[in-house]
Amino acid sequence: MARIASEALVQRLADSDPWQHVAPASAPKTAAVYLQPPGTPSAEDLRRLADFLNDGRKTAILAGAGALHAREELLATAIRSHRST
Repeated sequence: MARIASEALVQRLADSDPWQHVAPASAPKTAAVYLQPPGTPSAEDLRRLADFLNDGRKTAILAGAGALHAREELLATAIRSHRST
């Protein structure tokens, strides 16, 4: 009797989906590898960017999600860039 019960249990486990509790599956919200945030740009990089913006005639600023809380700074940069042309 115990053998029949254990065979039935093994068959039921084999037929069941062990991941059903997490279905439907979705992609993880984070990467598998942690990458350190870039931090503050160097003074040299900022100077090169300023020179690039100042030398441009028609400059477009494409700000992504990383600039979420930098609205005022981006507007000030755009206004300064526009006035210098």
